[in-house]
Amino acid sequence: MRRSLVLLLLLAGLSACSSPNYNQAPIPPILPPDQGAAAMAVEFAKISIKQLREYVDALVLCGSPVPSDWAEARQRLDVMHPFHVFKEDPRLIAGLRGGDEPSRRELARRGGLLRAMLTFSGKHDRVKWDQARKTLLAGGEAGEALLSTVLLQLLIDGAARDNWEHLRYQIVETGKPALDTTIALAKAIAANVPAESAVFPHDDLTQLFLVLIACGDAGRGAVEEFSKHEKPNVRRCMAESIGEARDDLSAATLAKYLSSDPSWIVRAAAAEACRRMGPSKRLLGPQLTDRVSKEREGYVLRRVLRAIGDIGWAEGVPALIAALESPSLETAESAMAALYVLTGERHLKREKWAEWYRTRYPAWKAKQPR
Repeated sequence: MRRSLVLLLLLAGLSACSSPNYNQAPIPPILPPDQGAAAMAVEFAKISIKQLREYVDALVLCGSPVPSDWAEARQRLDVMHPFHVFKEDPRLIAGLRGGDEPSRRELARRGGLLRAMLTFSGKHDRVKWDQARKTLLAGGEAGEALLSTVLLQLLIDGAARDNWEHLRYQIVETGKPALDTTIALAKAIAANVPAESAVFPHDDLTQLFLVLIACGDAGRGAVEEFSKHEKPNVRRCMAESIGEARDDLSAATLAKYLSSDPSWIVRAAAAEACRRMGPSKRLLGPQLTDRVSKEREGYVLRRVLRAIGDIGWAEGVPALIAALESPSLETAESAMAALYVLTGERHLKREKWAEWYRTRYPAWKAKQPR
């Protein structure tokens, strides 16, 4: 899979075999080639889960106290040859055949790490996932790198959509190794997304940005850096992430996007994100209201109107009433929907809303909390 390959390339020197072709420039390595974590060779792009489980079972047998299990492990590994996961595995397997005890123990240790890793490919179980994370972290630098790789690979795999929230939690709990890899992966993906297009696969970046937001202060610098990215589609993903995370600390970013971003795609994403940002309405409400009279893109304007209603910005009623005069029926309907959310009044014609505004709006406004 191309996504898996991008992530693997980020962990310098991880692949010991040739990589499938894909239309992207090589990604600079993160780790120097002489570091321990860089000695791993995880080829998830080529490995089937069934084959990997068989390999792990053989490695785990190396840790058995029964010598006959070691012989069984040798036999299984011989049948699977030349399959391997880590770059040093063939050397260690050769040592196992020769009766080398350190090689056997190291293969068993690696089997334990890989078995823990496989836990994340199954149905979410909080207790098991937490224990697997702890097991991998206890494996030192190699375990940390493997854990970060697997969690992030699963996160950017659409097939794991149901587990996205749980995967993000585990990534955050993994700490700095996962945070550093998340930032590097986000930069690599951002460098290759189209600058501005209405349709593009944006889940990868959105999920990675959600991880950075969830990291709190540790990820704040990266969040701010990506929010200023030169590509509109990257800023768009940041807006989506802020809205999904309901990140009040980043509400100012949405306000800036609304007021001054030159890309209608970014403004639309910011307006959509604002719909989830009720606690930040005192900051975002004025920006949304101001945008009603300035926005020329109907697609964006309709989302601005709905956002005014969804965050409960009562001061935006006059702007919504004015928007009813739009020649676009869709825009007028969006204004009516927002007015209904704000006021509880249900009128289906502009004239009825105009009458309500003339006769009943002052009393309604007087009842609104300050």
